[in-house]
Amino acid sequence: MRMTAAMRTGLILAGAAAAMQTTGADFGARHAGTRVLRGADGRLAVEIVDPAQPPPEYAYRDRFSPAAFITQAVCDGTPFVYAAVNHAPQPFLGGLPMEFDLSERTLPPGFAEAAVGEPFLKIGVGILEKTGERYRFTEDYPDVEKAVTETAWRPDGATFTQRLNGRAQGYAYALETDAALAGNRLTLTYTLENTGSRGFTTEQYVHNFLRFADRDLGPAYCLTFPYAYTLCDNQNRPDPEPAPVFRRAGDTVLSFADPADGTNMGGKTFVVAPADYTGPNRVTVVHAETGQRLDIAASRPAHNVAVWTTAFQLSPEVNIQVSLAPGERATWTRTYTFGP
Repeated sequence: MRMTAAMRTGLILAGAAAAMQTTGADFGARHAGTRVLRGADGRLAVEIVDPAQPPPEYAYRDRFSPAAFITQAVCDGTPFVYAAVNHAPQPFLGGLPMEFDLSERTLPPGFAEAAVGEPFLKIGVGILEKTGERYRFTEDYPDVEKAVTETAWRPDGATFTQRLNGRAQGYAYALETDAALAGNRLTLTYTLENTGSRGFTTEQYVHNFLRFADRDLGPAYCLTFPYAYTLCDNQNRPDPEPAPVFRRAGDTVLSFADPADGTNMGGKTFVVAPADYTGPNRVTVVHAETGQRLDIAASRPAHNVAVWTTAFQLSPEVNIQVSLAPGERATWTRTYTFGP
């Protein structure tokens, strides 16, 4: 039976209410259907989704993968991640959810070839049924085969393994995602294998929903890049009029407007490095008032860094692309270093 919007809303509200009744030393309001991982020295703790019983309030449906889906992170007693249950405006958003192939720039494998009613591949999720000619990432596509996610848990980490039995238009995959905590660092390691008969190019990002020490977005936040950036649209074309929330604070620093001035704090832009840049793929988030700092680094070159904001959170998303022939595999990492 397909879940209706009303049914899903009921689950969201029920899950949020249940989570509000559960408290933990590190996280305040906790989600249902999650586990807590802690580094050996106790500095870093994260709350992470258990794919066997995912939280109902997180409606990732046919979009976000349940693998290594971190919902909260606390380092040295201070929260860094926007935890949706604690903030009512949009209860289905929050944490660090992973997604492959968000837009028509890199369609999910098999979507273009499939006729309406036929299957296509959504890496990280499984095989879905095409319902229209245009791909819409928010659509609730019917499931053909959900990828089964098996998890090996450790006190300071977990390994998530996904594999499909079937194929969609000849496409299939196997995905292993490992989350490991050490000191003030979280490392996510991905190994993607093309197990189908056709090659594909896929784009992956993580929604890094951030909210330092429960502070709303404002000029105290800034993003620093290791290059002189250009603000672009989603096709990497220079954008002469980015949303008013964004403020240039130098060639390598992006800051934000002050909501007290009446600025709409919602917006999205794409940060693009110079064509000849070959240095580290990194973005650093700093909050001037709290002194918090989060360094996010990916081991593959960035296709671009999308920056999406609302009044209550900031999400810098490092988009990377991977091309695999049948039988090929690729491994890459995303590293989060938390600190003052």
